[in-house]
Amino acid sequence: MRSLRVLYCSNERDLPDRMCDLRRRAAEMRTEPGCIELDYFRDVEFPENFAQLELWESPAAFDRHWAHWGTDGLFSGLPALSAPNHGGTPEYPRRHGINAAEFYHHQRFQLIEGAFVPFEPADRIASVRWRSRPGHRIVIQSSSDPHGDVAFLPYSYETRSHTGCVEFAYYRSLAFPENVLHLELWAGPPAIYDEHYFQRTLARLHGDRLAQPAALPLERRYGVSGSEHYEHAVFTLVDKIWQPEDPHDRIATVRWP
Repeated sequence: MRSLRVLYCSNERDLPDRMCDLRRRAAEMRTEPGCIELDYFRDVEFPENFAQLELWESPAAFDRHWAHWGTDGLFSGLPALSAPNHGGTPEYPRRHGINAAEFYHHQRFQLIEGAFVPFEPADRIASVRWRSRPGHRIVIQSSSDPHGDVAFLPYSYETRSHTGCVEFAYYRSLAFPENVLHLELWAGPPAIYDEHYFQRTLARLHGDRLAQPAALPLERRYGVSGSEHYEHAVFTLVDKIWQPEDPHDRIATVRWP
């Protein structure tokens, strides 16, 4: 059974004042059965933006967690995660990225011969290319010395100018500051990301654009580094159940695994 990736992003005004409380809450939830990973992150460039990243060994493990915590397990208020506040509130708009609740069947990828393929060989297929839908969420975890963060700012700024880039941001863990969470979100046709990746490949080969700065890797005390790719999806609570935010994406007679 596949594990469940959970991502909540928010920029609520009081979050910077609650970091001690968030660290304590994360430490408590990490002790729950089936919790592989649970941590809070703060955006390096836009420090009012926070993320709650979770990984549960199974849907049943998340069900148990949700039955115990419910919305008390959210670092942010539910309205801040849902429409019409994906861009923040009128009083406190986001400068970059989106507020949202996202759920995915966990899938790690690795780069082989110029393409991102499932990390596990048994999950790969050579004879079929599945349809790719608009909206590409990328979750990358790594570890590095925080003193190198400033070197990424020009690279991030330049990348955000690419067509279709909704989010390109680096976050640092509140509890384990060597841990980095890199979030990307690309909108529009799938070819948008192909074009971005092609431009970055040319930059590496010819140096005609900014190259991603090198980072000094550090040993992780918690979590696992890796790259994940998903078809972007946002959820909202309906009758205490997380469901696709767009009602047209819901179905009452089938419960997909």
